[in-house]
Amino acid sequence: MEGSNGGGDSSDGECQPRPERKPPKMISPSDPSSAWTAKANKRVQFGYGLNYLVDVENAVIVDVEATPARTYDEVAATRTIIERTRRRFDLTPKRLAADTAMAPGSS
Repeated sequence: MEGSNGGGDSSDGECQPRPERKPPKMISPSDPSSAWTAKANKRVQFGYGLNYLVDVENAVIVDVEATPARTYDEVAATRTIIERTRRRFDLTPKRLAADTAMAPGSS
């Protein structure tokens, strides 16, 4: 993890566009940074994901990163918040937990 934050992030932890990715099929005219997403109940909408790094032992939210609602961006955000927390607070998680949307091969 040292010095590596997923390749698509700038040095300050901000997510940057990745030129090798295809452009989105749908773009919101009022919020072009959001992503077109489908929920399990088939509802589709533009939206964002919130990604948290939580110290569960002390019940403290350590960092938060909002991303367009795309799994790829959420995985990159995980790298970003881990690195940012390491730089800011000299904290590194012992283990990570995620919902099933983050599981490899779940899509």
